[in-house]
Amino acid sequence: MAAAIEIDCKKGALQWIITEKPYALINDAEMKELSWGQNHSIPLAPNMPYKITVAFPYMGKKACMPADFQVTVKDGEVQRFQYKTASTMFSKGKIKKV
Repeated sequence: MAAAIEIDCKKGALQWIITEKPYALINDAEMKELSWGQNHSIPLAPNMPYKITVAFPYMGKKACMPADFQVTVKDGEVQRFQYKTASTMFSKGKIKKV
């Protein structure tokens, strides 16, 4: 069975100006494009540790409001996370397991 994580990206109600798509950076190497307001499944090899960074580009900055987390998924397991933007562009985003 496949192992995976799901990430749902949310931005604040007054952050309509953020039009660039968020992304997940896996182990600082592989990038997966995400979307605002949608769950995205990212398949991962089971029983291996991963560092995931979720961020989005904004006004020339490659990683705005980054949020990092570590995850290891078991075979057949799907772990769900939610990324939320911060109130200011200079703060870190927030990740929580749901």
